[in-house]
Amino acid sequence: MGSSELHFQKVIQELVDGSTRKTVRDELDLVVLPRQLWCCLKDIEGGETCCEVGWLFEQGRAMTSKCIFSDNGKLKEIAIACENAAPAQ
Repeated sequence: MGSSELHFQKVIQELVDGSTRKTVRDELDLVVLPRQLWCCLKDIEGGETCCEVGWLFEQGRAMTSKCIFSDNGKLKEIAIACENAAPAQ
């Protein structure tokens, strides 16, 4: 196994246990695009950068993709998800 394959295994992990992750987005950071698409690019803790895109394909459901880059520009995390909006409380 080459070093690039080892790096890929460390960066990519699959959430397979059916667990739930809570995601909160600040609508001030969102850029709304045509055809129910949106994107967000923001600085996060430790000088990292988060780039996120999504497609709202039906009311309350979206496909999203998120990449986090370290302060030196190296890919740190990739996540692809089908998200459901939580009911209003």
